[in-house]
Parts: sequence; C-alpha cells; structure tokens
Amino acid sequence: NILTITALILGRPSGPMGPKGFDKRKGGPNPGRVLAEKLAFDREQEEALHELIKEHSSNITQKEREMNETRTRMFALLTTGDYESRSLMIEELATIQKDIEEVHYQHFLAVKKLCREDQLPAFYELARQLKIGNPGPQRHKGPPR
Repeated sequence: NILTITALILGRPSGPMGPKGFDKRKGGPNPGRVLAEKLAFDREQEEALHELIKEHSSNITQKEREMNETRTRMFALLTTGDYESRSLMIEELATIQKDIEEVHYQHFLAVKKLCREDQLPAFYELARQLKIGNPGPQRHKGPPR
C-alpha cells in the first residue's frame, strides 16, 4: 500500500496515532496521520483525507483481488497445457497493474487538491520522496565484463 510506504519513508509520527479508526494496524505507523502532520492539515482536511484513504484502500483491495484471481487462472493453465492463453492472462495482469498505478496517482492528486497554497511546498517535497516498491537490481554501467 502506497500509504504504508509513505509512512516508512517519512517515519513514525511523533504525536498520537490519530482519530479512532484512522489506522487499522495496531501499533504500526499511521500513514494518514503522517500525511496530515507533514502537510500541516487542519481538522477538516484530516477528515477529508480519512475519506480519501478509505476510498483508496477499497479501490486497491479490489484491484489486488482481481490480480490474484487472474494469477490463479494463469497458473491453472500449467495443468491444462493451454499455453496460448498465458499471453492473454499476462496482458490482463499488466492492465490491472496499470489500473493500480492510476489509482495511486489519482489518490495523491486528490490529496494535493486538499492542500492550501501554503501547504503545497510540503506536498511537493512529499511527492519527490514517494517511492513505490523495489527499484530492482542495480544495473552495471559500462561495457560487459
């Protein structure tokens, strides 16, 4: 989840964990609270952020479910010998992953819209720090060894 990654990048908030129910992971970092603190949100903005987080979480959960169902169907092809359908499943997985990235992007665009003008520099700094997933192995620069 992008908010968990954000919390890990920015660190644990120093204050209380936030409004009741704002974070379902007991004892873990509260991504919504971290965002609200880093962006200096007021109570109204925090409440709107809470709604955005619920919507984002629901959308991502649905896409992850679709991804898992498609993977299950794809690997079931190993038992049937229908290797040609594998390409279609891989295309479907790629489309779902594209959808997930769009959900993340739209979520942060909506968070940006919550910001007042004076909060935008903090938002831009946050956006520069966002990293999703593992960047992968470092590639060797230069000619082959």
